[in-house]
Amino acid sequence: MKAKIFIPLLIALLFVSCTRRSETATKAVQENNEKIEECTIVFEDEFDDDFEFFVDEDFDVFFEKFKKDSVFQVSRIVFPLAITTLIYDSECDSGGVIVASTMNLEDFRFLNFHYFYTDGDVLLYMERVSENEHSINFGVSETGISVDFTFKKEESGEWYLLWIDDRSM
Repeated sequence: MKAKIFIPLLIALLFVSCTRRSETATKAVQENNEKIEECTIVFEDEFDDDFEFFVDEDFDVFFEKFKKDSVFQVSRIVFPLAITTLIYDSECDSGGVIVASTMNLEDFRFLNFHYFYTDGDVLLYMERVSENEHSINFGVSETGISVDFTFKKEESGEWYLLWIDDRSM
């Protein structure tokens, strides 16, 4: 007897519960559709040829990817890459001569900031020169290695490596 009352009551309870869930889900879908209707969808072929996307790239996010991804790294270097190198000379009053050169894409090798050298601690120091220019100093403690990498944010909002200044002794 109890089973005859319990089973219909259970079915009625499940039906009411499912109806309420269905109403809640329907309301959520309607609200989402209203939000979508407020947006303007523009397809790629509707852009002018002169249209450019602007990305305001965060430097830290950019640099993390720049350090790890060789393809990304090459795409974010302005070639020919300007390089200045200090040539140490004990006979020179200033300690050495600065030599300016450039590097083409064909001569470029991946800049591995994580594992340049095994002797000494690798030190990376970032200096924010301006909102659109940052300098990273790569050094290895107790070795005399000191290389500055200058990055600049272009009008597109993307960061690029412009110059390497090697002051290693």
